[in-house]
Amino acid sequence: MQVFKAFIKISRQSIGIILTYTIIFIVFLEMMSRFNSTATASEFTESSINIAVIDNDNSSLSNNLLKYIDSKHNIIDIDTDIDDIRDAMYRRSVDYVLIIPENFYENIIAGNNISLESYKLPDSVAAEFVELQLNNFISVYTAYIDMLDNSDLAYEKTANVLKAEAEVSVSGSTSSDEISIPHYFYMFLTYILLSVIVMCITPILITMNTEEIKIRTLCSSLSSVKRNIFIAISTFSLGLIIFLLFTVFSLIRFSSDMFSTVGMLRILNCFIYMIVCLGISFSAGVFLKNRNTVSMLANVIGLGSSFLTGVFVDRSLLAPSVLAVGKFLPCYWYINVENELLRFGNHNTRTIIYGYGMQILFAIVLFALGIVFSKSKKSE
Repeated sequence: MQVFKAFIKISRQSIGIILTYTIIFIVFLEMMSRFNSTATASEFTESSINIAVIDNDNSSLSNNLLKYIDSKHNIIDIDTDIDDIRDAMYRRSVDYVLIIPENFYENIIAGNNISLESYKLPDSVAAEFVELQLNNFISVYTAYIDMLDNSDLAYEKTANVLKAEAEVSVSGSTSSDEISIPHYFYMFLTYILLSVIVMCITPILITMNTEEIKIRTLCSSLSSVKRNIFIAISTFSLGLIIFLLFTVFSLIRFSSDMFSTVGMLRILNCFIYMIVCLGISFSAGVFLKNRNTVSMLANVIGLGSSFLTGVFVDRSLLAPSVLAVGKFLPCYWYINVENELLRFGNHNTRTIIYGYGMQILFAIVLFALGIVFSKSKKSE
């Protein structure tokens, strides 16, 4: 009982830290879950810009090129004086100025290496895309004019070719409309829960394992076994309080989703992961001697496991080698269960149970490592 009282007395100093971290992370979770749930798949949309054309060639190629530009962008009249061009670009009334040199069409047909001249804004992505459009048109148009020897028909066929579009999608991704906010909340909770537990509980365990407190405890009638049991109970109780803070928030915030079979399975998954986090904190409390290194450890483990297992980056974008490394982390199996729960009634029960089991194995190994190292330190 004295050990429990000592643990509570030390933990009182961390109440402010626990509440501060918990509140900050709850706000962070809410913002991240909302941001990701409302994000839609990015699509490329072709936009029009203001283009000025100075045609010094006046050939079928230049006329049809002008016609093509007019169908895609806004053609602006401008004086040919260089100062007027610079003033227009400075005012952003023109984004791109194209100059077609004399005998441009004849040189292209003859196979001479000649290029269009232009003025454009520095580092303009739109200007680069316009040049790509122009080069594509010239390449296709000259090919058709060689075959057909008819400028109108060549332009028609060129325009049809350049209208072709490719549908692009991210393989293996899920539409954001099909993903609920609780999913994102419990995804990011892996990083948050680990960070809060390690940063709040590990310093207490380091203090409990200092020589002064250990010697005083061993001098009493309390055996080392009972001492460790009381420390384990105290650690679990504090971890349970942190877990309940996040769980109660999710039950209130997402009541319609959480009071269901999927919601209960999410909570169970989070509870098991909480035990894993306690195992990490327990082992760290035995290994570490300096409280100042706890924050660094929490960030390294939390951020590292989150990036390697698909918390911050979707698994469809991660390399197989990265996911292979992630399998050696308990967070990977937590995310496995969470991703499986996205299927709602069609989820694979075997995958969920296997994910639970792997996390429990990690927890057992972590606690065993901490106990073994603690006994080795005691024998020394």
